[in-house]
Amino acid sequence: MQLHLRTQVQQDYLSVFHAFDEQLFRKLSPPYPKLKLLRFDGSSPGDVVEVELQTGVKSFRWTSLITESKVTDTEAYFIDEGQELPLPCANGTTST
Repeated sequence: MQLHLRTQVQQDYLSVFHAFDEQLFRKLSPPYPKLKLLRFDGSSPGDVVEVELQTGVKSFRWTSLITESKVTDTEAYFIDEGQELPLPCANGTTST
């Protein structure tokens, strides 16, 4: 399973990519489900991000390993692979 997430921002992509830290991660998170950030190493290969998805009824853990990061003249991105995912996502990997 692959999940592609995109967020529109009103800034140059390089500025956003290079400023992508724990604070910006929180700011770009969707309003629901609420995310509790447990760990944020960054968005470079080898970094780990752990969140707890809080639905109001139950909480689910989501742990991702950053496996790739690339910056070109036209885009900047990173790919994370889910290590611990809630159902129904638990049957594959994700990319962001």
